[in-house]
Amino acid sequence: MTTYYRIVAVDLAGNTSVPSGEFAIKPIPRPLASSIKHGAPDSVNTTGFINQTSTLSAHWNAFISEVAVTYYYAIGQTVKNDIKDWTAMGADTSLKATDLNLIDEKKYTVSTYAVNIHGSVSDTVTSSGVVVDLEDPQVTAFVPSSGLDSLGSSSQAGTVWLKAGQRLTVTGSGADNNTVQAFEFAVGTSPGAEDIFSWISSINSSFSLDVSQLPENILLYANLRVRDVAGNRSSIVSSTPFKIDITLPKAGIASAGKPYQQDPDTLRLNWSGFEDSGSGIAFYEYSIGNQALLKDIVSPTKVGLDTSIVVSNLNLRENQRAFATITATDSAGNSIMVSAAPVTIDRSGPLAGAINNGTIPGTNAIADPLQATVQWTPFTDQAGIDLYQVAMGSGSDPFSISGWNDLEPSGNTLNSFTFSGLELKENIDYFYTIRARDSAGNLSRNVASKIFNLDITPPSMISNSLQEGSLLSVRQPQVINFEMSEPIADYAIEITSERVGGTNINSTTTINGKVVSVTLKPPFTSLDRIFVSLSTTDLLGNKNTSTQVEDMTFMYEVSILGDYNLDDVINALDIQRFVVSWNQKDYVNEMGPITGTFPYVRLVPDGTFNLRDGMALIRSWRWFMDNSSPQVIARRPAEWGDPITMNLLTDKIQFQLPDGSHAVDMELRYPMDVAQLIHQDEGMQGSERFTASYLDTINNALIISSASYNTIAAPIAFDLKRLMLDRSFELEIDYTFYDKEGNIISEGLAIREVTPLPEEFALHANYPNPFNPTTTFAYDLPRDSRVRIVIYDVMGREVVRLADQEIAAGRHTVKWNAKNANGTRIAPGVYFYQIQAEGFVRTRKMVLLK
Repeated sequence: MTTYYRIVAVDLAGNTSVPSGEFAIKPIPRPLASSIKHGAPDSVNTTGFINQTSTLSAHWNAFISEVAVTYYYAIGQTVKNDIKDWTAMGADTSLKATDLNLIDEKKYTVSTYAVNIHGSVSDTVTSSGVVVDLEDPQVTAFVPSSGLDSLGSSSQAGTVWLKAGQRLTVTGSGADNNTVQAFEFAVGTSPGAEDIFSWISSINSSFSLDVSQLPENILLYANLRVRDVAGNRSSIVSSTPFKIDITLPKAGIASAGKPYQQDPDTLRLNWSGFEDSGSGIAFYEYSIGNQALLKDIVSPTKVGLDTSIVVSNLNLRENQRAFATITATDSAGNSIMVSAAPVTIDRSGPLAGAINNGTIPGTNAIADPLQATVQWTPFTDQAGIDLYQVAMGSGSDPFSISGWNDLEPSGNTLNSFTFSGLELKENIDYFYTIRARDSAGNLSRNVASKIFNLDITPPSMISNSLQEGSLLSVRQPQVINFEMSEPIADYAIEITSERVGGTNINSTTTINGKVVSVTLKPPFTSLDRIFVSLSTTDLLGNKNTSTQVEDMTFMYEVSILGDYNLDDVINALDIQRFVVSWNQKDYVNEMGPITGTFPYVRLVPDGTFNLRDGMALIRSWRWFMDNSSPQVIARRPAEWGDPITMNLLTDKIQFQLPDGSHAVDMELRYPMDVAQLIHQDEGMQGSERFTASYLDTINNALIISSASYNTIAAPIAFDLKRLMLDRSFELEIDYTFYDKEGNIISEGLAIREVTPLPEEFALHANYPNPFNPTTTFAYDLPRDSRVRIVIYDVMGREVVRLADQEIAAGRHTVKWNAKNANGTRIAPGVYFYQIQAEGFVRTRKMVLLK
């Protein structure tokens, strides 16, 4: 409730002042108490027990008050203040009373109240009280880790070792006149010490600690004590001593023997190097499996501290791999396992490599009779090669030259062995035999090399592609292949010229196996002689002797300029080749320009055909005629192919060429005291033909070689000059006609009678006249003419036509049998016969008798 006031002042005389203004005064409430607890503010005693008699602590929250207060406290047993009366303590809210004389097992309380500055007093609050407990608890049971016991109560002999992965465990129980509040554990280097692991408190009666948290190789004790609710602690109970060994033994090495072995039943195991600086090695055990660390062949078997064992009765299979494992265990129980390298059962010999019998590539021979070297690629075996053995023999005896020689392998490179101090001979078959032994002791099969021989003989020539003395073209390169008796490694060649002198012949030489190819390069000198001298060295270094070199010296003749087909003759075929080349502008076959003294001339081609080419051909042809057999064309007893056709004119003789003729060789033989034949068309005749002619006065022969520029060959004509006008003569004609490919289409020897031709047209009297039943007419033609001969009766009617055709020049006759054109005999009487030839017309009379 709020009260309102006015103030009036009264002096001593009793006078009253004017009342003051109205104001209100609110009353201050008394302090509001809070709860009180035992212990200091930062360590509240919740157990209700203390273990001391001279000191008691309490604290409370500040009472609620709008103004400052003063607190009073008292300690009592039966009443609030029978131990310590009310005592002011200012504004503090906690107290620690000392110099008390409390009694064991009695309960004591602390009370407090507050008075504010206006004198208002709060309610009194009292604690729940604490009981004085001075009796220590006891450890009634102590169970440490397996192997340990309570100190002083164990028959344990020696130090117990704890290993990696184990835990140090302690389980206990305790008793107290009130209540056991906690179990406390510690580890130390002496009984009751906590210098390794400080005391730790837990309400649980079991304690577990990973031994990895403890130091190794130090003598340790596990300690236990209990604490009651008053804070009293029991005496410490310690374990028997123990040490920690969490380090695995140091791994050693283990061996089951060689990686490969033949014996499928036994393994010899040995090991060393295992160490343990802590608890020490306690024992070893072995096991065998199909994989590392497996134990499916032989289960783990202890062998104490032995470091070797022979394991039998395994019955392993071919190529089976056996893995032996050695386990070392220390006294703490820490183990380390080491696998030996696997052992593979190998009962098969190595596979052979490739043998090189030491011959030079491309041969099957060696060149040294005193020593021989064999090489081979490594034999292969999963176990590896331990040893090679090499022997040398001949014929059917593999050891006739040398028995087995042992040789260590050289790794993955070629292996080789040299047999020395030999006396090898030619024409004997030698061979090597090699075998290998693998690391398991298995032998390979014996492998024989290819047969080889001793070759100390130089190469000899087997064949020559160009027979000695063969003709070489003056313009074409010539390849000569010399085949030797064996492949050639090197050569020496000398090429000389009789006309050029020295070795001024351009050439190239190559080797292909047994063949030495020499290419002679033009131009060459016409009618020169070239000498090729060859010396060779075979693949083994055997070189030709000087005598052999002489035997391999060959002479070749260069053809005369103009002999295109290299038949040692210049004739129509060569002229035809020249003409075709001219037409086709094939400058490879040029005939000029030339340099040198004829006939030893050399072409200097200028890339064109002109008069100089033709003149050079004529010159070569005539030189050939002057210096060769007088008969160029072989005489033939009879004609072959189309017969030659000769036309005789008054002053000419013409020869018709067979169809398809492109070239002709012809020799005309006749009495030169009776007539002369002259061929005027020498050399190039415009676009008709190219002809070369030669008059042989000794043999009474005129020789020509001619080739046509055109497909249709023009007739060949000779001027006829008669030295005896009325005398006939016999003309022998040797001829050969060629087609455009150079094939002979007609040849032979023909004999023709050459009779003098009339100088003018004439029709002679028939005989007999009169006649019955036949008569003969004679007429002269000075040249080939179209001739018509007709019989007329007296009325001028045509009875029969005896000729109406082209007829060659000469004196001709024709018979008439007195029949008309229908084949019917005509009546006797007077008739007329008439000739018409190139404007010449002549008529004569005749009488047919009855």
